Amino acid sequence: MDDNSDDLYSYKPKSDRPLGITIIAVLQIIGTFIGVIMLLLLPQYIDLSIIREYLGDYFLDIVYIRIIVEIPFTLLLSFGLLKGKEWARYATFLYQIVSIITSLIKFNIFGIIVPIIILSYLGKPHVKKFFETEQGIKPKIKALIIIWTAFILIFSSYIAVVSNSLYIYHQFINQSKNSKEKELIGTWQSESGTVTLTFYSNHTSIMIKNGITYRGKWKYSIEINWISLEWNNSLTDDCHFIGDNLSYN
Repeated sequence: MDDNSDDLYSYKPKSDRPLGITIIAVLQIIGTFIGVIMLLLLPQYIDLSIIREYLGDYFLDIVYIRIIVEIPFTLLLSFGLLKGKEWARYATFLYQIVSIITSLIKFNIFGIIVPIIILSYLGKPHVKKFFETEQGIKPKIKALIIIWTAFILIFSSYIAVVSNSLYIYHQFINQSKNSKEKELIGTWQSESGTVTLTFYSNHTSIMIKNGITYRGKWKYSIEINWISLEWNNSLTDDCHFIGDNLSYN
């Protein structure tokens, strides 16, 4: 076994492990299993159509890769903390900095609280003493940790930036849609005057066409300024607006 492996896994007598370190390690293990569950269940229980529509499948691939890469890292980190490995404390320190950066990118102020608490805790004298060794962290291992956390930072930051953009865009679309739907509520006549449509706030609608009354539901699409109509007899229609005039197909 080479020197790096010895540094990662070798046993050495340690003082009593601080309770906080045990808690951090256990929480990381739990978080890892949650990541595995998300990886397996995400496509089955979450509607990904919006993400696919605006960002494509490649964005989901990046999310999956990030989770897959992070799983072995956090597991190794957790066991390193439990064994009192100095490299594990160093990696955890960097990992919390990554969490703070990504939380700030996502405008999640509450997301920086726990990492700051952990960073403060890792700097306490009795915690540092538990991890300290005479030889310190070997340069190769330190470099590997830096590369690994940089990889996680890049992926996480990209996901955060893109997710923020999608969220802001989606909020804008929803607000615009809600505003337009409020304007639509009421009674409208087609340009020809042969069709009268009434839209209600609960998305039900009534159409009078050639003296016949139809009842159904309506749905507005802001992207194409189009209203989809579905009547109780299962027939569907579409109508749209040209300026302030209703055009019925």
